[in-house]
Amino acid sequence: MGDFILFMQKSNGGFYSKYYSDGRGRDDSWTSLYYPGEAALGLLMLYEIDNDRKWLNAAARALKYLAKLRKSESVVEADHWALIATTKLLQHYNDLELAIPAELFIDHGIQISKSIISSVPQFPSDSPYYGCMTLDGRTTPTATRLEGLLSILNVIPEQRKSLIVSILMISNKGIGFIEEAQIKSGPFAGGMPRALTIPAGEKLYYGVVPDFRRDTEIRIDYVQHALCAWIQYYDIVYDEE
Repeated sequence: MGDFILFMQKSNGGFYSKYYSDGRGRDDSWTSLYYPGEAALGLLMLYEIDNDRKWLNAAARALKYLAKLRKSESVVEADHWALIATTKLLQHYNDLELAIPAELFIDHGIQISKSIISSVPQFPSDSPYYGCMTLDGRTTPTATRLEGLLSILNVIPEQRKSLIVSILMISNKGIGFIEEAQIKSGPFAGGMPRALTIPAGEKLYYGVVPDFRRDTEIRIDYVQHALCAWIQYYDIVYDEE
């Protein structure tokens, strides 16, 4: 699987998003937001198992590509996978065989973090959507953003104190939102619905356009992302170590 990811990587560090076995082969007519960060993270996890630096180098090239692609942008995608992968890459930075400055990866992480923070809606504290990081009331976009922000906290320089404080404040609210959304009773207790459900007829808040046809839908990744965000938050805020 790792070798297939390398096969799908381009010379510039980016990736072909799809492969067709009907003869078309690698295809980049469609580009995924999340595949590159996920690929980098997977390669780094593989590196931690067998210590083959080809995985580490390929992950670094992937993150370098994303950093350079977004360098001049003030608003960038909420790429939480890239944030998680960046944190893991920097844990092994001294093993890297490529001459890529660590600051490139750190600055990219800060860039994504600041973009996420600047786009968070300001719901009033009495809104059921208080803490939601998007305008649609969905749970998973908030959980994934939390995963990325809480991960990158580990590598943000201490002198960027205002950014660290902003991440923690937004995380407090976001964690509360997904906790409120979790199903508390009945046969689906513990599950994470697609969106925070509110009683029929309750006031809807400005900007939220819930999809009442799917708001009670539970999908495995809805649960997984919330679970990962809670664990990361606990490790940062409550773990005595």
